[in-house]
Amino acid sequence: MAFACSLRAGELLGLTWDCVDISEEAINTGYASITINKELQRVTKDALKVLDNKDVFYVFPAKNSRTTTVLVLKTPKTDGSNRKVFLPKTVAEMLIAWKKEQDYAKEALGSEYQDYTAG
Repeated sequence: MAFACSLRAGELLGLTWDCVDISEEAINTGYASITINKELQRVTKDALKVLDNKDVFYVFPAKNSRTTTVLVLKTPKTDGSNRKVFLPKTVAEMLIAWKKEQDYAKEALGSEYQDYTAG
């Protein structure tokens, strides 16, 4: 997806399913797309406190209490980074398959599945 859609790493890693339109109608009409409105970024805990979580959708749990940084899902730095990117049909079909695999994993793992979705 990074290559097919010219996405930066933070944009790609910040995608959530609510940003993806891979409906049958969208694919058939050539309008399958993703909306870039979030990015994953590592920030210092001090900076996060100063920002008072402004423009932050989610703060991921730190794996180690001694770290000075955390991963956050946040709005992009500039308004121009918010955009819609149209998907080639092959990429849309790959996302459909990936979503099915993820749904299967959620069902199989039940309460043990860690779902870090925004919201």
